[in-house]
Amino acid sequence: MLEIYQTLTRMRYLDPSWIQPGRHDLNLSLFALYSSLKLDPKIIYLYSVLPYIDPPVAGNLDFFQGSGFADFRNKDHVIQARNPMYAVEESEKMRPWMTPLCMLGNHQSIVIYDAKRHVVGIYDHESMWSFDRNLDEGKIFMTTTTHEEGGAWMETTRYFRILENKTEEECGVEEWERQQIRGGGDDEDQGQNGQGDQEGPLDKNQWDEMQARQAPNVLRDIARWYRELIEVPGGGEHSGGRWEEEITRPLYLKHGWPSDDFDGDAFLIDQARAHAMDTVKYVFAESAKKVRNLGYDIEKHAQEEPEFREEHQKRLAEAVAANNVDEE
Repeated sequence: MLEIYQTLTRMRYLDPSWIQPGRHDLNLSLFALYSSLKLDPKIIYLYSVLPYIDPPVAGNLDFFQGSGFADFRNKDHVIQARNPMYAVEESEKMRPWMTPLCMLGNHQSIVIYDAKRHVVGIYDHESMWSFDRNLDEGKIFMTTTTHEEGGAWMETTRYFRILENKTEEECGVEEWERQQIRGGGDDEDQGQNGQGDQEGPLDKNQWDEMQARQAPNVLRDIARWYRELIEVPGGGEHSGGRWEEEITRPLYLKHGWPSDDFDGDAFLIDQARAHAMDTVKYVFAESAKKVRNLGYDIEKHAQEEPEFREEHQKRLAEAVAANNVDEE
């Protein structure tokens, strides 16, 4: 997470002074809240070491894919993290050993961490589909071919692992078998309440089968997607028009992103100019629209109430003669 924030700093989206790295001193009232929500100790520890963004600033910025910056020193964020998708059914809420790493934006994506499996999933609020571009990374599949050998037909099975760049490398049957075992889940773990006490089997929860990858790989990729401009900062309801992708993407390339020669100052100057020009175009378009609408109103009144036009023409002439600009 810290690498992601530092990447956004290099992109001039965050100021370095806004980042508050862990470890954080959590007060007793927070620990009481964590306990009342039966949070897994791993999640409580995570909340104490995660980097956070200065709260007064974070509320006016968007995070990854339009989500919000999370701060689990904030009790409202802690409570909302138990039901980040605003679900109605209990089976759709977070397990005690799970937490979002950001807050849900306006019907956009959210990043969810599972401490038991040490994996992260990226989910879209509306479709509930995974938005992880590298979801298949590390998966192993097998292929079987048939060939003739010594007058007999033989089958050969080979195993391949999908790599980060979506290429494949051959691997052994042992790795395939380990994947099959992991895919079956750990029945013993399902009987834990997150605090280490047996409470019997928990009801089925949709997040138990969350499509996810190893946490370091996903967080590494989010930072990489920013570096490669697959993702750009902003994109939600808080960051404002100057962070629109149409403005920032070409300017990042123009000023040398992501090389060490990236000119952040020149990027911000051009960004301000581009946003100002977009604002001028918008204001002009709105003004022109108002003029057209006034023209329609004048014609309507001229047809329906001739005296309306005559009265205003008379008042206009008097204002001009008196050099009364306000009245005019």
